[in-house]
Amino acid sequence: MKPLFQNKTTLSKNIYIELLAFQQKKFGWRYTVYTAFFSLLFILLISFLFANHYFAQGFIFFAIFVCFSTYQFIQPTRKNTKEFHSDKVQNNLVNTYSFYKNYFVIKNTMGSDKIAYYKLYRVFETKNYFYLYLDKTNILVLDKSGFLLGTIQDFKRFMKHKMWLKFKEF
Repeated sequence: MKPLFQNKTTLSKNIYIELLAFQQKKFGWRYTVYTAFFSLLFILLISFLFANHYFAQGFIFFAIFVCFSTYQFIQPTRKNTKEFHSDKVQNNLVNTYSFYKNYFVIKNTMGSDKIAYYKLYRVFETKNYFYLYLDKTNILVLDKSGFLLGTIQDFKRFMKHKMWLKFKEF
């Protein structure tokens, strides 16, 4: 069967940096609010424990608070650094996406995958890219300049139709 759309995207370091910037802009505030909320709860709990002379429990929760804070600030950087230095980014992995009526296929040097549209978590459109979220952490990047078959506007209409409320322009 002939695909409706086809796209070839090279996952370069610059594309990955733009993806990180998009994610920070779109979702960074949630992480910050979550961290601030739980930090405030920890501080209130620790203050209460020390004010009521529960010093042992206060020190235990202070240690937990230090571990929590350290994890919240170091983990995202560690994760992004690990991904940035992965083979797929460092070796400029080339993904070829073929879009059909009910599914799409991704092919690269590591193999191929067939994914139904209903399995996508979200789709975001930016000025230069389409980001297809498989879940909250696994993202496929389509460079708008990489369309080999079909146009950007037709693909956008197609994805809006397939994804309904899951398609967002950013």
